[in-house]
Amino acid sequence: MKINARIIFITFLVVVIVSASSSLIFFSLTNSILENRNKKNTLNSANDFVFYLESVIGKANSEFNNYAANTNDDPARIDSTDLDFIFSVNEMNAINPVFINGSADLNFSSNNFLQFVKNNPHVLLFEHKEDNDKIVYYGVVLNETWLNKAAEKIRADVTLIINHVPYYYSNSIVNNKYLSRIVNAEQELRFLNNFDIVSSNNEFYAVKYKANTLLSSKDLSFLVFNIDYDLQDFLDTMKYIVPVIIITGILMSLIFVLLFTSKFRRQISLLTEATSEINKGNLDVNVPIITKDEVGELSSIFNEMTLHIKNKEELEKEYSNFVSIINRNITLRDLSEEVLQKLLDFIGLKFGAIYKVTDNEILTLKSIGIDRENNLADEQNSLIKNVIESKKFYEATFEENFPVIRSTGLEVKVKFLLLLPVVFSDEVIGIIELISEKYPSKSGKEYLRPITEQLAVGMKNAMSYDAMSNLVLELKKLNDEYILQNEKVKGQNEELIKLHKEISEKAEELEEQRERAVELSQVKSQFLASMSHELKTPLNSIIGLTELIDKDYETLPKTRDRVKIVLRNGKKLLSMINNILEFSKLESGKYEVTEQTFLISEFLSEIFSSTDILANEKNLTLTFKIDGSKNFIVTTDRDKLEQILLNLISNAIKFSERGSVSVLCKNDANNLVVKVSDTGVGISKDDKEKIFSEFQQLESGINRKYSGAGLGLAICKRFANLLGGRLSLESAENVGSEFEVFIPDCISEELDFAAGSKFELSNEQGRVGSKFTQNIISAKTKNYHYNSESNDENNPKILIVDDDNDALYTVAEILNGYGYNLNFATNGVECLNQIEILKPDLVLLDIMMPEMDGFETIKQIRNNKEFKSIIVFALTAHAMLDDKHIIEQSGFDDLITKPVDSTSMQLKIKQVLASNQRKML
Repeated sequence: MKINARIIFITFLVVVIVSASSSLIFFSLTNSILENRNKKNTLNSANDFVFYLESVIGKANSEFNNYAANTNDDPARIDSTDLDFIFSVNEMNAINPVFINGSADLNFSSNNFLQFVKNNPHVLLFEHKEDNDKIVYYGVVLNETWLNKAAEKIRADVTLIINHVPYYYSNSIVNNKYLSRIVNAEQELRFLNNFDIVSSNNEFYAVKYKANTLLSSKDLSFLVFNIDYDLQDFLDTMKYIVPVIIITGILMSLIFVLLFTSKFRRQISLLTEATSEINKGNLDVNVPIITKDEVGELSSIFNEMTLHIKNKEELEKEYSNFVSIINRNITLRDLSEEVLQKLLDFIGLKFGAIYKVTDNEILTLKSIGIDRENNLADEQNSLIKNVIESKKFYEATFEENFPVIRSTGLEVKVKFLLLLPVVFSDEVIGIIELISEKYPSKSGKEYLRPITEQLAVGMKNAMSYDAMSNLVLELKKLNDEYILQNEKVKGQNEELIKLHKEISEKAEELEEQRERAVELSQVKSQFLASMSHELKTPLNSIIGLTELIDKDYETLPKTRDRVKIVLRNGKKLLSMINNILEFSKLESGKYEVTEQTFLISEFLSEIFSSTDILANEKNLTLTFKIDGSKNFIVTTDRDKLEQILLNLISNAIKFSERGSVSVLCKNDANNLVVKVSDTGVGISKDDKEKIFSEFQQLESGINRKYSGAGLGLAICKRFANLLGGRLSLESAENVGSEFEVFIPDCISEELDFAAGSKFELSNEQGRVGSKFTQNIISAKTKNYHYNSESNDENNPKILIVDDDNDALYTVAEILNGYGYNLNFATNGVECLNQIEILKPDLVLLDIMMPEMDGFETIKQIRNNKEFKSIIVFALTAHAMLDDKHIIEQSGFDDLITKPVDSTSMQLKIKQVLASNQRKML
């Protein structure tokens, strides 16, 4: 496409785009302004309606109050424009009319008050109770006449909505055609707030206001709406204006383009002809300039470019000659002499020098017409150093204050100075200085810039050539020195042999130390295993006997509660000892895999019976399922698989405060997969590897919420590896965790369950908490009161604070029967709240608690002027806190250690309470 046609096309396109865009922007802005104006007017009308409605209600109340104040007046004399009716109701709900406005639209088909309210939902009904308890009702009728008057006041139309259906609307003859829009607007505003606005087709705007009547049982509200015809007229007009604007703009643009671009197009034609000549090799062509615009300037630049190309060809010839000089193998000084003379001849200068730049020294290689010594003057040295640092050309011309140089005994005034850095691998290795006593006809930068790049390579080669010559001399010298060094090496070799012998002896000692360390590790594991066995022997007796006492029907209920706590904590201790024993066996390498064949459903049933009680105690749902309708036979080490699942399920229950724990077992291509899922606290991404390490727990310190030795998951992972499988984890914080046990190639056969049945065990039905659990729950209620034998408010009040329910129960049982009022809290925050409510005489405060530990709690108590004198005993089993000095320094009055010695604790509490009572007297 020729440029003339292209200009016309572009102009046409620009005009169309600008015209269309301008019209659309104008249309959009105008539409937005009108729409915002309509919304604002509608909202203002809605506000005016609310004020009008409130004024009508106020006037009705005022007129009724005037009537009530003059009870002797004849009701027939009431002349009201704002009050439509007054009636009273007797004990049988019968209506006794007092005043009825003749124009009021009321339905008195039934004399019953409730039926009247039902038949007249369009009234605003108010109630007045007289001194004799007689009730009088009065109100205003909302009919079309009333709505027309309201519409006139607010300059908008109003619809009465009852039960989401239009009941009356103002100007019904005119607005009847908008009934469907009124219904749609009500549907849209039904679930919105008062004064929310909706619109339809940019001409219908509506706002809903819901009025709360006194006795009406109907859902009564008002719809204020406006209809704008101006906006629709504007839209219809714009349909014709926009095309007219676009067509007019196109025609005008074409006329102006043809009139004002004739010279422009002629100048472009001349440029095209000149370009064709240059393409043929004729660089003497010149373009006539007939316009003074940008195209004329382009023609001028084109002529300059042609001249530049011509000069560049000459430079390339000189450059080729220069490169041939550089590529010869000559010394650095010879190269400098030839290069400097060549540069001066080309540019037409008389004076110059080439310098070599080393680390901290600038040496003159060659100078012509300038007296230079190796060490330059300070001023000149400073200028050259600036060029070295910037790595850029420096060119200066002087009009006055000319610098002076010496040349063969004469002083020459410098009018032109040029310094060029020679850079190789981003390092300045040389400087070219060119000086003239007159202004040069050409700067020669185009010639010098590429030359300095080639000169850098040539100087580096020349330096290498000089260095090679020096290296040959150095090698001769080194060869002589090598002969002398060879003799020394022989002596050093003997010393190395002696040193090797010493290192070998040290290696043997290190090996002995390693073997000893391994032996000590085995002794440690054997000791742990032995101690675990010694602990399990008496513990098994304790658990067995307590189970018998618990099952004995002759055992007293209170004794059974105590025995259950002993039994539960004994099992916890036994589980921890078992984990230590299993870990010791793993450490000592005494574990063997003993395969057994068993039915998976029976195996899961046994584990469910062992863990169901733990889930019930925490009110958790425990579910065991086999995926599918097939039972299957498993061949693996049953004891190790049982240990894995018991540890995983116990952990899931321990770390879940609510929700459920589920166990899903399935056959995956003869591989056993068991998933244990919970809705507990979850595990962060950074802690997923940490939890499988021995003696590692996610919580530490005195704020630790969950107990344990940190061995369960480590044993599970090792057992899974021993069985040739793996243990994996998926978890999210505050969502829950899912552990997956995978044992490969252990399922030998599948069996059918009974027809249509599946394996599923759940404790969800019939879960019942123990009596102890119920007592502790009652201890956490608003009164925080334990059912002790004495409830006398005058007796001493003791607040027991511990996050362990068994510990709370144990301490309460020890103190029960001594005439104390016992109260409970499970952490420091609850403790502070109860102190404000109860004002106890003594606080037994545990140290290790979640949310707020004992140290922070005692600090808060002592900082409170009202409670700082309360006696507080530390109640802890923390070994490091068994120092009474540390306890007293922290603000405690005394220390009671766990496990609690009942006699000692009773004596301490009795003495301190008695002493406190004497002080009060």
